[in-house]
Amino acid sequence: LFCSPPLIVTGLFLHSTADQNITVMFSSGSGVEIRGSGGFLTLTVLLPPKFMNHTRGVFGIMNGNKEDDYTFKNKTTMPVHASPQQLFEFGANWAVENGTSLFTYDTEYLLNNFFYGEKHNASFLPVFVPYEDPEDYLVKEMVLLCGSDTFCRFDVLTTRSLQVGSSTKASHQNHKLLVENLESVISCGWLDHPANGRKNGTNYLLGSTIGFNCSQGYDIAGSKERICQVTGAWSGDTTSCIP
Repeated sequence: LFCSPPLIVTGLFLHSTADQNITVMFSSGSGVEIRGSGGFLTLTVLLPPKFMNHTRGVFGIMNGNKEDDYTFKNKTTMPVHASPQQLFEFGANWAVENGTSLFTYDTEYLLNNFFYGEKHNASFLPVFVPYEDPEDYLVKEMVLLCGSDTFCRFDVLTTRSLQVGSSTKASHQNHKLLVENLESVISCGWLDHPANGRKNGTNYLLGSTIGFNCSQGYDIAGSKERICQVTGAWSGDTTSCIP
């Protein structure tokens, strides 16, 4: 059994739970939550208010206006009620390229297959509207399971799996509940630990407290504790550890 050394990345907080749900927070205040359920991955992107009007890509423009979310690289827009094929073309327009990838690869296999490999197969055309054949035994079971949920119906017919459709339906319902219950929150953003010290606390929302300690041989300067305030700013002063 060989153990690799712990990964240390400046400006990044990574939290993984026993059920393999993962949260990643960056020093910019942005974050990503990845949740697994029933063979599906759910990705949630978290962005603080300072990103308003500064986003582009497949997730749209963060400006409170839904009408321009489907904006291509050349800044032309597509109607929000676009067809499935138009949505596919929009996503393909934002396919990752080597110059825009956030990731690097350290093995020959990964380099050949992901870095030098084709990023988007232009000849690939997915199924946009699966045919519901009345003679298909699965259609009747699909209707009982999915009802009017178009996402569930699509996934059952394209994967030939009622289990996949059930997971899709559950994910869709959870998404709708999340949207219905969204509330504005105040976040004060990332606080890093001081050099030659450590921090206690991983919550950055209103009322949260982050404490700091210095390693042996160092004295703390600045605030020993900082609280997230209603203004979205941390109380106190920047913490440092002095020999």
